[in-house]
Amino acid sequence: PRRAAWAGSRGVGGRDGGRGGGGHAGGGKAGLGGAPAVILGEGELLICQGEPGGRHPLKWGFPGGKVEPGEDPRAALARELREELSVEAIIGAEMDAYDVAYPDGFRARLRFYRVTRFEGEPRNLDFAQIVWELPEKLLDYDFLEGDVTFVSKVSRQERAQPR
Repeated sequence: PRRAAWAGSRGVGGRDGGRGGGGHAGGGKAGLGGAPAVILGEGELLICQGEPGGRHPLKWGFPGGKVEPGEDPRAALARELREELSVEAIIGAEMDAYDVAYPDGFRARLRFYRVTRFEGEPRNLDFAQIVWELPEKLLDYDFLEGDVTFVSKVSRQERAQPR
């Protein structure tokens, strides 16, 4: 495997979460289980921009999506990465988790996991675009509200690393 990864699991709704490829959910006010991914490797994170006509048009986020009822979040995240990026991923330990509330009243539980390994080169199957970016540059992008806390933490951690 060429890159390791960070991945997330979040409460979302809808098959594509109404996210237009942005990794976040829509539909309804209560959060369901879900899974987005923040893939880190060779010093860069994989970020994805939602489609112009989606629920969160052109917002940046991490690949992933809905956890089906009764589905394990790690298994859901691996499935979503296969469906959205055509990669086979091994999902590791949870790195961060928090609750978010969106302006429309939708609430979700976000869970971020480390992806210990994946096979295949990510292919964009579900987004306006995908980009490998340095962690310290993530704050330059217009991220979904729910991802901003995690993005800030990752960016701060990167800036605190000695060079």
